[in-house]
Amino acid sequence: MSVEGVRAGLRSLAAVAGAVIVAAGTAAHTDRPAAAEADPGGVQAPPRDEAVVGQLNLWGSVAHYGQVEGPVSAVAAEVRAHEPLALTLQEACENQVEALAADLDGYGYVFEPVRSPEVTTGGEREPMRCRGIPGQEAQESDAEQPRFGNAVLVRQDAGFAEQGDPDVGRFDLGTTGERERRTMVCTPSQDRGLAVCSTHLSAGEVPDVREAEVRVAADRIQEHYGDGTAVLGGDLNMQPHEAAIDFLYHPAYDHPEWTEYPGQGHLRHLMSTCGDRMSAECREGAATFDGVDSARQHTRTPERQLDHLFASTDVAVRGSRVTEPPQGCDNPVHGVDHEEVPDEVAEQETISCSDHEMLWAQIGLPQP
Repeated sequence: MSVEGVRAGLRSLAAVAGAVIVAAGTAAHTDRPAAAEADPGGVQAPPRDEAVVGQLNLWGSVAHYGQVEGPVSAVAAEVRAHEPLALTLQEACENQVEALAADLDGYGYVFEPVRSPEVTTGGEREPMRCRGIPGQEAQESDAEQPRFGNAVLVRQDAGFAEQGDPDVGRFDLGTTGERERRTMVCTPSQDRGLAVCSTHLSAGEVPDVREAEVRVAADRIQEHYGDGTAVLGGDLNMQPHEAAIDFLYHPAYDHPEWTEYPGQGHLRHLMSTCGDRMSAECREGAATFDGVDSARQHTRTPERQLDHLFASTDVAVRGSRVTEPPQGCDNPVHGVDHEEVPDEVAEQETISCSDHEMLWAQIGLPQP
């Protein structure tokens, strides 16, 4: 696609992008101020293409057991409401991502599984699999189960590489120990000089593991996409005050109390409380995660900011919004009597469609 064609496609978002951030979706937790159109010296900002980007941990295996109908329909409705340029996804089953793209006009996708920590005799690491409903379907050890990992849903009129394209960036983050090998997937648009990446870092009390992973992710983004514009979305399992996330934040965000690795990052935080401004007090955004149990029982009260959207500093932040995920997805294990399904889980007829909030950022992209 020509540069003009890509630009026209992105500009079609401009008429709705501002209204989308303010009005679309479910109940909001935060709305951020729009970016200024001129710098403090009064110089008019360069023309930009307006767009929306989003982020969601899909909860595709742990809660949905690879089922398609409920989570796909719910997320598709959010995409139609917000019309994002790209939506980064984690904990996704490959069949769910395929179905989501097929259900939406004009969207494609890239997907990359997380990997087994064990190396096969051929030197490869097997992809992790989504689990089936206990006692009814094959489990995650079965090679017939859909692969489990990270994805990016992208507008096809923006010229992004799609699944099967050799330009798709697939990166092993070098997770150590017996945990699954975390990965990052990136889709570049050569026409725009823009890449969008999705990743999910290790959870739990393993800060050293997450630090190693985020170092690799930051290095790969800078190495492969540093000459252009990059957007990173992910469930990073880190809050803004944690040391390892310093490797993403631009030095303007270095904090006198939190920062342990000053001057390391290259990215701006799209979900900051400060909108377009970058400074130490602007590291934080809204909470995005409460817990698995509350999401199943519809008692969500997010307390931790684990999900993030970052971008290169040449991206302008117009506004951002954190919303509840869609509610009322059918619980695939309702009524299932199995040792792997706790009674309180089996009792729930419906669940939240994700245990994480949805992130939306309205941005101004440099024109190619």
